[in-house]
Amino acid sequence: MKSFRQIPYYFLLTLACGVSVYFFFQGQFNSHFAFLYGDEFDGLIETFLVSHWFDAFKLRQSWTQPIYFFPHAGVLGYNDSYFLYGVVASLFRLVGFNMFVSQELCHAAIKAIGFFSMAALLNALVSRKLFSILGAVLFTLALNSSVQAGHGQLLSVALSPLLSFLLVKGAEAFRIQRIERAFAYACGFIILFNALLLTSFYMAWFYGLFCLLYIFSFVLVDRKASKLIVCDLWVHKKRILLLAIVFIVTVAPFLYVYLPKLKQTGGQGYRSQLIFSLRFADLVNFGDTSAIWGWLSTLLSKSNPAAWRMGEFQMGFTPDILVLFLAAIAAAWIAKRRSYITAHRALIVATVIGLLLPISVNGHSLWFFVRLIPGASGMRVISRFYIFLAFPLALLISLFLSRLSERSRVIGAVTTVVFVFVCAGQINQHPALFLDANKHAALIDNANAPPAECQSFFAVNPTPRSTSMVDFLYRQNVQAMLIAAHFNLPTLNGFASFNPPDWIFEQNPEYMVNVLTYIRKHDLKNVCSYDISANSWSRDGNIDFAKGLPVLPLGSTFNFSTDRTIQFYSSGWSATEPWGVWSNAKVATLGAHLAVSPINGLILRFGSKAFLVPAHPELTVTVRVNGTPLATYEYRYPDDGQEHMRTLKVPADIAARNGTLLQIQFDVANPTSPEALQINGDDRLLGIGLTSLQVN
Repeated sequence: MKSFRQIPYYFLLTLACGVSVYFFFQGQFNSHFAFLYGDEFDGLIETFLVSHWFDAFKLRQSWTQPIYFFPHAGVLGYNDSYFLYGVVASLFRLVGFNMFVSQELCHAAIKAIGFFSMAALLNALVSRKLFSILGAVLFTLALNSSVQAGHGQLLSVALSPLLSFLLVKGAEAFRIQRIERAFAYACGFIILFNALLLTSFYMAWFYGLFCLLYIFSFVLVDRKASKLIVCDLWVHKKRILLLAIVFIVTVAPFLYVYLPKLKQTGGQGYRSQLIFSLRFADLVNFGDTSAIWGWLSTLLSKSNPAAWRMGEFQMGFTPDILVLFLAAIAAAWIAKRRSYITAHRALIVATVIGLLLPISVNGHSLWFFVRLIPGASGMRVISRFYIFLAFPLALLISLFLSRLSERSRVIGAVTTVVFVFVCAGQINQHPALFLDANKHAALIDNANAPPAECQSFFAVNPTPRSTSMVDFLYRQNVQAMLIAAHFNLPTLNGFASFNPPDWIFEQNPEYMVNVLTYIRKHDLKNVCSYDISANSWSRDGNIDFAKGLPVLPLGSTFNFSTDRTIQFYSSGWSATEPWGVWSNAKVATLGAHLAVSPINGLILRFGSKAFLVPAHPELTVTVRVNGTPLATYEYRYPDDGQEHMRTLKVPADIAARNGTLLQIQFDVANPTSPEALQINGDDRLLGIGLTSLQVN
């Protein structure tokens, strides 16, 4: 009979979940998933990485090796890994949905898991089940989560209630001496947390950070209870040791993927994190898309546009959320100590501290101390912590309103109406649906298959034509990633949170020359090119790497003191000066398209000097032509600080190696900057200076 009495509750719970998920994904459902969260850059990178797991589970790809940035190894660590997303999305792929729709259905499934987990967690904490349902609705609809949903990995905050449910149930089992059950819950928590680390580092790390804040707050609020807990845990030290082993085993895949990349990239510095710190005003910087509070945001932004920043700074909370949170703090402060258990008061303190951490004043922030925690350098956009804090705020508001509703029927009815109002204020009327799924599905579905001999490829000529700096960085790279995923063919292209150290795939006039250099550096064979706009493949040996470069008439002398010679700079050069141009890197290259194929060889005459001073008296430069080292020059102070002409003969086989493409590379062994030598504030890495070049 008891199970039958539960039917209305479960019906209402399921209905509330469906309504919440619908409103969060209303644009997707209404467009039949033609338009999705994200954009054609970051959104497609997520699509590629989520799809990678589908291929990994089918043993078509190594789990650590998405097929971009070829031939670099372990490239999964350059971005979030999306492991749990890959598991869920693969189920949708198996029943026939394409990679784009599967990704969004995965997002919806994760939000549904978050809803039911939040309801279950609140059922363990509040007496009124209606308020556990409303708390789950509030958390699921959280406005800052939907405003930032273009970064799909951040939706994994929905797994926070499930993690917390496992902790609460484990603590409850431990309290009543059900040790085996407590151990099982703890193992479940550890496994899920480490799986979340391999899915979305931001949300997993933020959860860990909040756990530390909670422990600190618990000790601060009640030291005596804290000591008793430690003593009780010490009795079961052998099982705690087993839990430590479980943690080490399950965190190992994450460390295997990310530690080498963290060492390679160095992570994010404190100053770069401060760029994304918040102001106190950002507590209510929630954007203008709230169904109830959008008008207020519009009014505030019109009155003082400079105070209300867009993008990664729109992480704030609607006024009703903050008012109820303040009311919850006041209620806990006024009430007698025994009325609010230590766990509740610690949660309030931890949330207050959490809200303060990402805020900076005059270039200073409490986040400076957060940097001491392992893993803190792995994130840049610290403002995203507020997306996580929507979870403890929803918990505290649910607890507060539930307690308040118990005073009388009238108060119960009023608090229910207030709760529904707060939930409605979280509905996003204008979600950021900038990813056209049908357009990109057509791009890959209509793509011609690559030639059988292609072992890898790079992309050219993206569609539509790139017009901005962001386009030049992303477009052809992410489109190449989609083609790679579709045909399971590795691509040299790629773009991620971090890129390999020799990444050269920005779309620019020297792109083809840079790709050729990359191919030779890695000794790649059977590399094809794919023209995205023309939907055509070029086999290895038929690729025109000189395409787009200026034509260099033989016998002409080029003076590097004129701006027109900038067209020959491939990479590694500073700006043109009245005398010529300085190299500004350890490797500087020139590229040009010869008027005729140099079948009889070439003679290069170039005027050069070196950056030399008494404190830096020598410079060694190796000159490579079409990838082959031909000469090494020693520049010595003081004579070679002035221009001298040098002649270099290029044998016919080397000169004609690239057809009509001429590539000259200067490897500077020991460049330095005037700043490093304390001469002045010039921080350019100066080496060789070119004044003129003649090719015969």
